[in-house]
This record gives sequence, C-alpha cells and structure tokens, in this order.
Amino acid sequence: MTAAPLRLGVIGLGSAFERFHLPALERVAEIEIVALADADPERCRRIAANLGAVRCHADASSLIASELDAVAVCVPPADHAAVSLEVLRAGRHLFLEKPIALSIEEANRLVEASRRAPVVAMTGFNLRGHLLAQDARRRVQSGRLGLVRSVHTIFTQTAAKPRATHWRGRPGQGGEALLDLGVHHFDLLRFVLGSEIEELSAETSPDGTSARVQARLSGGVDARIDLAGSLGPADANAMEIEAEEAHLSVSFYRAFGLRQRPGGIRRLARLAPALAFDRFRGGAFPSSYRRQWRSFARAVANGNRGDPTLEDGRASLAAAIAALEAARSRRPVPVARPIAAVTEVPSR
Repeated sequence: MTAAPLRLGVIGLGSAFERFHLPALERVAEIEIVALADADPERCRRIAANLGAVRCHADASSLIASELDAVAVCVPPADHAAVSLEVLRAGRHLFLEKPIALSIEEANRLVEASRRAPVVAMTGFNLRGHLLAQDARRRVQSGRLGLVRSVHTIFTQTAAKPRATHWRGRPGQGGEALLDLGVHHFDLLRFVLGSEIEELSAETSPDGTSARVQARLSGGVDARIDLAGSLGPADANAMEIEAEEAHLSVSFYRAFGLRQRPGGIRRLARLAPALAFDRFRGGAFPSSYRRQWRSFARAVANGNRGDPTLEDGRASLAAAIAALEAARSRRPVPVARPIAAVTEVPSR
C-alpha cells in the first residue's frame, strides 16, 4: 500500500521558491503542497491557483496551525529563526532555507528546539543532493586523489539575481554575499572534504555583494572561495580540488561537469566563462533540489534526523559570521564551535 504524500505548507514564495523549489516539488510524488503563505496576497493566490486545491493563509501562524505535516520556511533570512521556532514548537517537520539565522545565538536556539522536538529539521543546502558533489566527495574520501592540498570554489550569480532590491539591498538582512551565497560553499567544503573550517580571512566589496575568502581547514587544507561579482559578471558555481595524485574540477551548473586529470594547477578563474554556459539546463542542478526534497520526505517516513541538519546550517553560518568579522577587522578570525559531524545525503 502506497503511503500518503507528506502534506507540506510553504511560508515565503519569493524567487528562490518559484525558480527552484516549486518545479522540484511538482516532480516529487512523496510530497504534496497543501498550504501557502506570503506577504504578497496576490502572489500567493497566483501560485495557489496554478497548484490546484491549495489554501492561501494570511500569515505564518495560520498556516502552521492548519492541517499539515511539514513546513518549508523560505522567508527572508531575518525572519528565519522566529518563524522556524514557531514551526518546531508546533511539532511540525521543518525545512529551513539557508542561512538558518543571522546570529549564532539564534542558530543555537533553533538547534536546541530541534533537539527537543520529535521532528525532522533540515537545512536547504541543495548542493549536498547534487550528483557531482556526491561523486567528488566519494573520490576525495576514498583516497584515490591522494592528500588534498588546496581547494578553490566560485559562486557568482550577478546575472541571475539582482543584488540591490528588497532585503538583499539592505545591510544586516542576510543579503551579503557571505550569508546569501557563501554559506552554500562553506557547507560544500565540509561535505566534500569531510573537514571543518577552522579559520578565515576575507575581503568584501563596500556593499558586501562580492567577497573573497581564504580559509584554513582541519587537516591543513587551504581553501579560497570567490563569491558574487568578485571575478566578473559571468554566472558560475564550481569547485576545483588540487591533490597529490589528481586534479578534480566540478561545475554544478552542467550535467556532465566533473573532470579528473593528473595533478597540475589550472586556475578556476580561467574556467569561469566556460562554466557559465548552460547554467540551469541539463539534469544535474535542477535534480539537486528534487533529491533534497526526496531526502526530506524519506527522513520523515523513516523517522531519521534528516540531512543536512540544523547543526550543519549553524556550522556554515558560523563560518560566514567569522568571515564577516575577518573582513571588518582585516585579520584572521577563528570559526566558532561547536559544529556537528558531516553526514551524506542518500544518493537515491
């Protein structure tokens, strides 16, 4: 007998939900969207009409109190903690977009609430569900590449996502490159390498929409992370790993974007124009959202904790906050602890 779909309510229907989550959820049979809430009633009615028998709620509290199993919190980052705490206290399963909060204190409250509640609480790091990220993780952790010496990642979205509108244009609202984009790649480093970020140096543009980070990871690995407009206007989402025996390059915007070759340095900056081609076409990037939603539904069905956890979200937030402080102080800053161990999203 087939189990009934997980009844999901979504709070916050912005561009990330419409462009990425909604198309993914429409292809995940294990989940059914039953309720929506947004600050813009017209947008809520429009999306609900396209989905069919879905109710629009006037506010988050009304949705959380309705007949559903789980809630996706996709509101602007400044509201993540307050809305998610209400979800957890109501005993609903939680899917929380990144960053999970804007301070470590808020993140700690979320983590503690999730530990007390008998529910699944997951952070929205879709790259963990990306086939190429999982492949890179297996290659690194199998030892086939040899000792990893350095890593370079790039994440720029200047063409796809306007940086000076709504909350992204207001300081302290989570729109800075380090909080909006950087948290994805801080988690990516932890996931692929199985290492923790220990110390960061950073520099940012005056408006915070571009950043360059130097990080020292456990095990002595050096990493560089370039975000937003720091390398030019082309969109890219990629990772390069230099190890003793091989060089691994991954483009997350291409379905066949992983290459391994014998050791030898080839700078990621030279690859950026090629990586910008076919940004969201192919199977790899869109399917990473479908896979994370299936992972969420599976965790609820099996009574697992879910992965990535809110602890993983806190770890990535701690790295972003350390990088912001490093940019302000112009000195290296250690990353706050505690940080939970990294686990892998099931591949199917």
